[in-house]
Amino acid sequence: MKKVLLSLVSVMVLTGCAVNSYLVQKEFNKSLDAYNDSLRWRDWDNASLFTTTTNQQEFKTRVAAAKDVRMVDYRIVNMKYDAESHKATADVEIDYYMVFSYTMKTLHDKQMWEYLDEKGTKGWKVVSLLPEFK
Repeated sequence: MKKVLLSLVSVMVLTGCAVNSYLVQKEFNKSLDAYNDSLRWRDWDNASLFTTTTNQQEFKTRVAAAKDVRMVDYRIVNMKYDAESHKATADVEIDYYMVFSYTMKTLHDKQMWEYLDEKGTKGWKVVSLLPEFK
């Protein structure tokens, strides 16, 4: 009876871990899309919610430098998610132009993400900086 109970508890624990990992990865996918959508539509306030507190000031500086940038589209080319470390990377191609240039450019942005607990709130944060548009 003890062996059956122990086996049942083990299966429940492993299933719970797998479900938790799946939910964290699903939350990453939502955060990745929401962050890039916010960049696309120049919703800088919402995009800043996905940056770490240590990168907030640099994010604001890069936003100010990108005032003449208009994103046309973005594509998530590749994603890598590490369930053990709760870290992920996303390769994103961004199509954009400068307001006074109208020449379309494509920028490759390698976004690095971590699942963090900042100020009591757990969630995915982009730890890499907003790219410099040139």
